[in-house]
Amino acid sequence: MYELVHPAAPSVVAPGGESLPPAVAALVDRLDPCPAYVTGRRWDVLAANRAARALWTDWLLLAPDARNMLWWMFTDPAARTVFVEWEQEASAQLARFRSAAARHPGDPGFEELTARLKAASPEVRAWWPQHDIAPLSSGTKRLRHPLLGELELRHVVLLTADDVEQKLVAFLAADSDQARIAELITAG
Repeated sequence: MYELVHPAAPSVVAPGGESLPPAVAALVDRLDPCPAYVTGRRWDVLAANRAARALWTDWLLLAPDARNMLWWMFTDPAARTVFVEWEQEASAQLARFRSAAARHPGDPGFEELTARLKAASPEVRAWWPQHDIAPLSSGTKRLRHPLLGELELRHVVLLTADDVEQKLVAFLAADSDQARIAELITAG
């Protein structure tokens, strides 16, 4: 009954022709208040629950070609505020993206995104020639939210069985912070 009166915003944003199985999108939504999102092969955000949209950015409000983790990280000034350790996170994310791009040599989508990133970001122009690569991994991220302050979140990266290029990233905060995230998204 509550969901009929207070429907959640749709989580599927599927840019770039990738499709996300409805069951995966539903799972992402049900993980609230634990932040969770799914990215595709070129790191387009395909789904994000309310908690993830509250802590990172509201992907649904962005233009379809801006619904990309790397694009947001390197071109949106808010990313530098959200990530407490922005330079370390951005550098690591670019190294993981380079690993993904290396699996798709000549893919026009990767080439176009890389060219756009180089044109838009001095950091990408400086770091890309270093040829750093990194595997996907779980770990810890430190985020900053204007109402909640600094949060430390543990995360796990899961590859979907139907498309191993799609990554579900789920986060968990300390119990007290998790409760505050739940209050934030319920109030919003």
